[in-house]
Amino acid sequence: MLCKGSPIGAISVTRVEAAPFSPAEIGLLQTFADQAVIAIENVRLLKELQSRNRDLTESLEQQTATAEILRVISSSPSDVQPVFEAIADSAMRLFDALGVSVVRYDGELISMAAARGGDGRQPCPTGSPVLRQPSAGRDRDRSVDAGRGRRMARRTASSAG
Repeated sequence: MLCKGSPIGAISVTRVEAAPFSPAEIGLLQTFADQAVIAIENVRLLKELQSRNRDLTESLEQQTATAEILRVISSSPSDVQPVFEAIADSAMRLFDALGVSVVRYDGELISMAAARGGDGRQPCPTGSPVLRQPSAGRDRDRSVDAGRGRRMARRTASSAG
């Protein structure tokens, strides 16, 4: 079997009796080989087309998500929360994610701005501190437990006395 002059396969026929194949039999085998090449090439072209369609679909989904976030930004110029929610929703959908979190850092606290988990329909609480930047004074030996959002004392060599 030849495709564009390159071999891509073969058809092998054996018989009980050793005898040459007639020109009609050889012609029929050549027809079978040509049909096999056509089928192989059709599958290759179909797979190539499906791959391109997947790429185009993914690109369209990304552009749609970006446009949606831009729409939210323009419709909420004084409120960033809807933007964070749209980002979390888009990330869940586009990345087929188990969870997404968007956090903000104000120089001292890292706070949850938007989060999705599980099936994406259950938003996680937002606005609570996730992590506090250690500062001078009483907060020097304290941190925030990211899993529970509560302060925990941390024993250090200086406070162990």
